[in-house]
Amino acid sequence: MSSTLTTRVIPTIRRPGTRAHRLLERNVMVYRRIWMVLFSGFFEPMFYLLGLGYGLGTLVGTVPG
Repeated sequence: MSSTLTTRVIPTIRRPGTRAHRLLERNVMVYRRIWMVLFSGFFEPMFYLLGLGYGLGTLVGTVPG
């Protein structure tokens, strides 16, 4: 009777890092689907600034001063 009481009161000790591969696999699966969102979130403003720089730069020309 004391052995069942002990196992119910004291939880089993798990080794650290036994489920790290599952967490890594989950993160790979999640980021595999949203890589385009991360990619466009960085490069879209760069393309916008590049387009404005060359587009408006050709219309404005040189400014004296």
